[in-house]
Amino acid sequence: MHIFLTGPLQSGKSTAIARYLVGRPEAPGGFRTHWDRAGGRLTLELLETGETLSVATMEPHGVRADRAAFDAAGERLLSAPAGRSLLLMDELGFLERCSPVFQRAVFTLLDGPTPVLGVLRRHAKSPFWGPVSRRADVRLLPLTVENRAEIPTELARLLG
Repeated sequence: MHIFLTGPLQSGKSTAIARYLVGRPEAPGGFRTHWDRAGGRLTLELLETGETLSVATMEPHGVRADRAAFDAAGERLLSAPAGRSLLLMDELGFLERCSPVFQRAVFTLLDGPTPVLGVLRRHAKSPFWGPVSRRADVRLLPLTVENRAEIPTELARLLG
């Protein structure tokens, strides 16, 4: 089973995942994204290698995704060694629409045997929202201000 947290921006989805991961005997594989607001860029950290890629930049009229960086991230995700007990995908949004390579990597990993814990952003331009949310092997957990304190316990119950 794969579990994806959903909810409003800045509601605590990544924080809930981080709280769940504290004390786990094994670090997850996969990736984590982070907005460097001061630097005006979105970075993607590959957890197996510790490598950080700049995958998007803030521009005066929006955000510009870097297809080559997303492609590289997708290739590295697929070439990462197998054997992790959990993969993290924090987060899947709409910027990845520029990279079929990254999209293919995500769906290949979802088709694999390793459980995925992630954040799924609902967005009209997302290549993931519809296909991921409709999968029989995916459970969506909506996170709200009211339930966010209970989400790490719920993740422990569902994932062990």
